[in-house]
Amino acid sequence: MSSDSNNSANTQEPTRQLSRRDFLGGSLAIGAAAGLGAPHFFAGASSAEGAARSEASVAGTINFLSWVAYDLRFPQMNTWRAKHGIKMNSTYISDYPEIPAKLTSPATRGLYNLATYGAQYGQYWKELGIFSPLDMSKIPNYKNSISFFNSGTTWKNDWHFAGQQWGIPFTWSYSANNYNSAKVKAPKSMKDFLTPAYHKKFALNDDYQGEILLAAQVLKFANQKALFTPSQLNKIVAFLLELKKNALLVASSNGDIANLFASGEIVACVDGFLGMQELGAQKGVKTIASVVPSEGSFSFVDAFFIPSGAKNTDSVYAFINEALTPPMQAQESGYLQAGVTTKNGVAALSPTNRRLYQPANVQQLFASAPLFDLPTKPPKGYVSIADWETAWESVKA
Repeated sequence: MSSDSNNSANTQEPTRQLSRRDFLGGSLAIGAAAGLGAPHFFAGASSAEGAARSEASVAGTINFLSWVAYDLRFPQMNTWRAKHGIKMNSTYISDYPEIPAKLTSPATRGLYNLATYGAQYGQYWKELGIFSPLDMSKIPNYKNSISFFNSGTTWKNDWHFAGQQWGIPFTWSYSANNYNSAKVKAPKSMKDFLTPAYHKKFALNDDYQGEILLAAQVLKFANQKALFTPSQLNKIVAFLLELKKNALLVASSNGDIANLFASGEIVACVDGFLGMQELGAQKGVKTIASVVPSEGSFSFVDAFFIPSGAKNTDSVYAFINEALTPPMQAQESGYLQAGVTTKNGVAALSPTNRRLYQPANVQQLFASAPLFDLPTKPPKGYVSIADWETAWESVKA
């Protein structure tokens, strides 16, 4: 792999989990438009701890495996990498299961020294043996995290378990429904989309996990483990079929949804993107807003981790630590259209992102948009994540 290049992973079959890939693709398109924070925050890119390290001590190569954009290739981080002699090779995925596949394959085992995981995969991937316990003395900026991300039940369940820290959360977001506030009032309930007022005027997002979790909230089946019986999944499918019948279409990407808003073909979308107002504004629609449905929504949190057997990790630790500095957190928020995880990063946020992510009230936000587990290994009598995908395909068909 060439240094500091964008290399794409070859996959054997196309992914059906479009939400994260589309989310990041849309974010890259609006990163500059979103402001990336105020320029005066970026004068010094390195933290005091990072500045204390010598350039020679962290020079090396990071072989990165995850989603496009999670390698943080915005100007300030690019400058920091160049200053410290860090090269970065990136292999991008189209679905999270590709990461354990590559980290356990004889052909690529030991190749990567930095990757990411969604919080719901943490303990499962630990069982697969692909995590290395982290040396927290090398990530001093983690102590500045918002308390939700470095203490409490979720922390113990997703990032610090079995007596060790395995992941460093660096970005998060939640799903909200988008609407054109110049044409309709905020759709407060998911059931609003079943009414004649929205007939053929909204789109569904082609995101099977998101759509199923939203439906489960409406039907009051939602639970932390995201365990549904076959009967409950059938009722979820029935509700989604009702939604689809009243919708204009199932849109394949956030870019498609933005185009539909711009053309006036839709006034809302279900399972939307918090950056849609920026995407819409680029196309001349400046009245798109977002609302969490009264029944509740869902969140995601992504964390950096160091794969087991990784080599040359000094540069990796330095990169993770730098990603938690205020200027870099602000850059990440605009670049990824997502929330920050550190208290000091809050002050560097643009006003728009500070409002969207309510960093002073993260606990309450996660209560209304929970961080659900996924049924990767469901107990007997419950459907698996593969069954969710099959169910969604039946809805689209």
